[in-house]
Formats: sequence, C-alpha cells, structure tokens
Amino acid sequence: MELYFSPLACSMATRIAFYEAGGSAAYLEVDPKTKTVLKDGSDFRNVNPLGLVPTLRTDDGVVLTENAAILQYVAERLPQARLSAADGLERSRLQQWLCFIGTELHKGLFIPLFDQKAPDGTRAHTLEKYESRLQYLNDHLAGATVGRELSRRAAASNRDTSYGPFLDDLAREVQEDRESLLAIMRAFGIRVDRLKVAGGWGAEKLGRLKLNGRLRGYSPLSRIVELEALALGVRGKLALWRTLQTLEPAPAQLASVDLAQLAARAEGQLTGLEEQRLRAVTEAFA
Repeated sequence: MELYFSPLACSMATRIAFYEAGGSAAYLEVDPKTKTVLKDGSDFRNVNPLGLVPTLRTDDGVVLTENAAILQYVAERLPQARLSAADGLERSRLQQWLCFIGTELHKGLFIPLFDQKAPDGTRAHTLEKYESRLQYLNDHLAGATVGRELSRRAAASNRDTSYGPFLDDLAREVQEDRESLLAIMRAFGIRVDRLKVAGGWGAEKLGRLKLNGRLRGYSPLSRIVELEALALGVRGKLALWRTLQTLEPAPAQLASVDLAQLAARAEGQLTGLEEQRLRAVTEAFA
C-alpha cells in the first residue's frame, strides 16, 4: 500500500493507525503547495485529482481518500490490532467521532483558529461560535469525576482482598488522568462547568442504589458491576485521548501533554480491568 501524506496535516492520523496496528505502507510525502510527490517529482493530482491528503492506494490499485474512510479500511485490514469497533452501535459511535473530528473540530474550529493569515477578530468569533463543541471536554470531566469516585469506592471496598492492590493503583491513575484533563482545559481556557461536575459526583452516589443480590452491604455481584462500569469509563477516556491525538496541526496548548502515554495507560487499565472482571465472574458464579 502507498500512503500519500504531508507533514503537519491530518494524514498523520492514518500513519498513527498504521504504527499502532503494526502495519506497513510506503509513505510518500506530498508538497501541499506544488502538489508534487517528493520522491519522484510526479504530479500527485494524477493519483488524487483534488490534491488532498491523506490518499491511500491499495495493493490492488484502488485509491481511497478522506481520513474517516482510510482509517476504517486500515482497521479492517489489520483486525488483530483492534483499532476499530464491532458492528452495531459501537461502529456507529466510531463513525460519529470520526465525523465530529473531521468537520466540527478540524475544519470548523482549528483551521480558522490557527490560520496565521486570518483577519482580526476571526479567532474570537470562532471560539464564541464553537464553544459548544469544546464543551465535550466538560462532559468528559464529569465522566472522569464519576470514574474517580467509583474507583475510590471499589478500592475501599476491596482493600482487604486480592483485588485491593490493582484497584488502589487504578484509583490513583484515574485521579492523575483527571488532573491531566483539567490541565488541558486550562490550557484551552475552557471554564469548568461546576454543575456538570457536581452532577457526575451525584450520579456515582445514586449508582450505589443497585440490585446486587443483597439488600445491604457488598456482594460478589457488586464487584462485577463496578469493574464493568470502570471499564466503560476508561473506554470513554481512551476515546478522548485518541481524539486529541488526531488534531492536526497539533494545537500549541497540547505541546506539554503526552497523549500517547495517556492513551497507552488507558489501554493498560482496560486490560487489567478485564482480567479482574473475568476472575470476579468466575468467583461469583462458582
């Protein structure tokens, strides 16, 4: 396969996907101004008449364009990497995020926001117009608050069990991840929605009123439900880190944030949670 790309363009997302999946392709750099392929000086528009990257030419000679299509193609070609979602609602959610990033964030927000030739007042107008798009960070903060409270409760309930060490470490990491999200929001100048955060805190407390096989106290079913809820929260967090990774050009506000490390830690948390969940299921239904 041949991937046509330009530095500091959204084609970086496809390269990241190849690297993450352990795949390979011939990476051919395109000059965005002259539309020439630097390797051989050929006219890139003979491959893609629009002259836009990313463009992928498959081993069969088929040409694919647009990040959303190419990313899903790479994920399907390399299923062992589990980059994509399964069919059904999860797949629709994946397409939802790809469209949101490509239209609402990339084209609608970040291109005018970081255009050095934009007229005076453009940046202020763009931030005002697209403030609601940035509010999704506050939604994730509310979710992070739920995750923090739930991880603390799970750790406390299992402190004297073999699950305790893992859950203690997880609670600490969840808190650190929440602090990272707050730092990102401060860097972008996004105000914390106190009501939304308080709602997340309250939602976790109400979540304790669940059926777990006992009228009072902690049961083996409680542990399973908590581990599954924590895994759901970590998946949302991982989606956020990956969303921010795909922003091209990378905003200066993210220069000090190691998004790759945050994503890798979330993946490790998911692996650990699944191991603990399977063990808890075995013990609860033995």
